[in-house]
Amino acid sequence: SEGDLRANGACSICCFMAMAICSWHLISPPSLHSRFLPLSPRTLSRPSTPAMHSPLLRRRVHSPLIHVSVAKSTSQQPTASDAPEMPSSDLHVGASSVFTGVNDSPLMFWESHQGMQSLRNESKGWLNEDDSSVENPLLLAQLRLIANMAKDRAEIHSIIAQQRDNWNKLFQSTLTMSIMTATVLSALDGQHGSFSMCIPASILDAGVAAMMCVVNRFQPSQLAEEQRCATRLCKRLVNDIEYTLDLQPDLRQDAQHYLEECKIRLEALDKEFPLPLTPGGLEKFPAQVNPPILCQAPPDANPLPEVKLSTPQNGWNDEICEDLKNVSVVLRSSDIETYKAWAQTTLGINRALAIAAPIFAASGAALNIVNAFSTSNLAVLAAVSSIMAAFAATLSHDMQIGMIFELYRDCAGYLVDIDTSIQRAMHLPIDKRENGLLFHQRVAYQLGRRTQLPMVPEGSKTGAALF
Repeated sequence: SEGDLRANGACSICCFMAMAICSWHLISPPSLHSRFLPLSPRTLSRPSTPAMHSPLLRRRVHSPLIHVSVAKSTSQQPTASDAPEMPSSDLHVGASSVFTGVNDSPLMFWESHQGMQSLRNESKGWLNEDDSSVENPLLLAQLRLIANMAKDRAEIHSIIAQQRDNWNKLFQSTLTMSIMTATVLSALDGQHGSFSMCIPASILDAGVAAMMCVVNRFQPSQLAEEQRCATRLCKRLVNDIEYTLDLQPDLRQDAQHYLEECKIRLEALDKEFPLPLTPGGLEKFPAQVNPPILCQAPPDANPLPEVKLSTPQNGWNDEICEDLKNVSVVLRSSDIETYKAWAQTTLGINRALAIAAPIFAASGAALNIVNAFSTSNLAVLAAVSSIMAAFAATLSHDMQIGMIFELYRDCAGYLVDIDTSIQRAMHLPIDKRENGLLFHQRVAYQLGRRTQLPMVPEGSKTGAALF
């Protein structure tokens, strides 16, 4: 009868709406639950899964089976006209969530399955193979383990940097007071010819010469700068991992490549900035300046590969690729070589002062001894030698020439690391790279340059403007 038909139709509509609302709860953000259904038991009991609400998942699961439109009739609840406009893709339920007998077809179900498979490919290996709604827990655990180890390394290097900086101050204070005392005694011995003055002066000069040899061998100011730089690089590794994990999977680099790169960087930090003084410490007067290498470039890094993109892919286009190639060329030809040359010059000055100071102090000790057992007055020459030793030691350690050398070396290493990151990115397939726009902006910020194209203005001879 007509009444039965109406009753059946009303029941069908009610069932359809209930199924639609439940399905909408499965994929919609929690903010929409509180906006439209504030008293929903599912809203109160169901935990929020970040991956389920990610724009990547909502964008890819787009096969429409059911379209939900909720309107509130009571005065306490908002009406459909009051609700914010939502993209239709946010209010559709994919076939992987609900498969009903209403407007369903094997073709639409297959298209949704293909969308989920495309989601796995677009996630660059970050999502779980068994459940694409969550990220790979083992991969996240490995990255967080590396971050924890880097935090521990940063704390160790920070403590050692403070201790070695204290070494530098205490050694320099002791040497300065000792050499000035020896100078005064030598000058008084030259005026009064007292045997009791030349012997203490010679002992002080000899002790200062021996201590200068030890201090100049280890260069405490350079040791402190090494540890400060290691602290900064460890903290940067931690921050980089946290920044990467905060991004959506489609904006990140390929998961396996990024994990291997983090492992390589942590191992390189232990190698380039060792904790012990000896054995295994860095050479303070190397024959050739080598900046710290935190990540090896690909074997075929030079020249960079040619990539022609007809359409932008993963944030990359021809303009960004060419701009990064130009930055890499400028860094290798100008900036890196400049800082290496400055470091080499500073090293030569520091080597000369490190050799001269002990020689002057030893000469003062020898002249005082000779003056004690001879009739010739050599005390004035001994005093002059002591003053020259004090001057050379002050110039070397108070001006921290060793620290300046290490600073230039680390600046070259900083630029080498940027160049290496460009080379590694350009040698990866485009779909495995970090988002091109984000990568370009990060390089620009690291160099202190503008983010617009071109990053380095035409006619500029240097790539970095940060220091």
